[in-house]
Amino acid sequence: STMVAVPNITGMPLAAAKVALTKAGLAVGTTTSVPSALAPKGGVVTAIPAVATEVPTGTLINLTVSNGLIRIPSLVGKSITDASATLTGPAIGITPIIKSKTSCSATDPISVATQSPEPGDVPRNTSVTLTYCSGR
Repeated sequence: STMVAVPNITGMPLAAAKVALTKAGLAVGTTTSVPSALAPKGGVVTAIPAVATEVPTGTLINLTVSNGLIRIPSLVGKSITDASATLTGPAIGITPIIKSKTSCSATDPISVATQSPEPGDVPRNTSVTLTYCSGR
């Protein structure tokens, strides 16, 4: 059978992605809703097999689609530097608000004492605050 490349459907609304896949001679398999900052709500996050992979025509392409939320991991105990890098990375895309707390002893490296919100799925562009202990 003829081989075709999976079209670049990342970030596309699901309906448009289905049209693109159909035009390429492929079919949509399963769609799974996931938290992701990589696509707007209802947008394609990943295709399996991956975009640009050569597959036989008629192959079912399984999609993950953004549910409009992002997953905030537990950052307590991580260094402020690592925690900030995690949040500002492409998967989450949030620049955290960093606050110091004088009621607890400073740590080396400076690490996250508390985070708000708690770990879990939150709407995109939610404000995340990381607090560290600075001592007196």
